Amino acid sequence: MRPGFAQRSPSLTVYEFDPSWNLCQKQIHHIEGLNYAHDFVLLPDYYVFHMTPFVKGSWWITTKILLGWSSPGDEMRYYPRLPSRFVIIPRHTSGDSAGVMFVDTDPCHVSSKFGFIKCNVALFLSECIYL
Repeated sequence: MRPGFAQRSPSLTVYEFDPSWNLCQKQIHHIEGLNYAHDFVLLPDYYVFHMTPFVKGSWWITTKILLGWSSPGDEMRYYPRLPSRFVIIPRHTSGDSAGVMFVDTDPCHVSSKFGFIKCNVALFLSECIYL
């Protein structure tokens, strides 16, 4: 994940490896507004990331964190002007951001104990309907 500032758009790179750590797939996506990607859901055909309204990417915030003047946790707060949405990326594409879908949701922040969740489509869809 590379946040976007000024003339640079955010960049999300997704790597998949086989059990022997051979690179099977690499995708690079430029998704405006996706400046933070920590937790995600891995489905058989999709990656699902959450664009949270609780993390704001800016040059100044990043500088404060890199200089040790602040921490990422200190900078997390609700930014009402930022969207809350799920970014759904097909796993089996050329990585050119074709087919990327966005699903808006009420403001929330998704976090998991392990940083990613692997589940089947039926479970994911039932949870999405619940949201």
